[in-house]
Amino acid sequence: MSSKAVQEVIQRESIQHGYRKTNARAQSIITDLMAKPKENFLRPFAFSVEKVLHRLYSSIHVVENELERLKSYALRAEKEKIPLILLPTHKSHVDYLVISLLFYHTNISLPFIAAGENLNIPILGKLLCSSGAFFIRREFGSDRLYRVIFEEYIISLLEYFKIYLVILI
Repeated sequence: MSSKAVQEVIQRESIQHGYRKTNARAQSIITDLMAKPKENFLRPFAFSVEKVLHRLYSSIHVVENELERLKSYALRAEKEKIPLILLPTHKSHVDYLVISLLFYHTNISLPFIAAGENLNIPILGKLLCSSGAFFIRREFGSDRLYRVIFEEYIISLLEYFKIYLVILI
């Protein structure tokens, strides 16, 4: 919110909509966009996800050497404080749940997950947000304020939270 780019857009938007209204809208965008991972929430969430996956699938195959390779990349990224971005094929929402679960069980920092705002529904939205998801629009259109806040949020994740891993889906 304090970045120069965000302040410039707020100033421009304020001309048409007023400063208070524009600033309030910016605060609302930030609140809606931010992931709110809770460390004490992860264990019960992992347990619940495992139960659901066991009911949905007879098995999930993980190629051990690929998991070890991913773990080495993740640990290197954490050690060198560089971001790691994973782009799963996203054939289903299970992709990022399984990846998060694998990270949890191998003691790798859980990823932030960019999820479509359609998943921000009562109960599920709070659960996902508490496990590191943040909700984004599928299209930004001409909404400059949303676009600049989104860009600054992604930059902050990559710059300031380099110990975390980012999955964009």
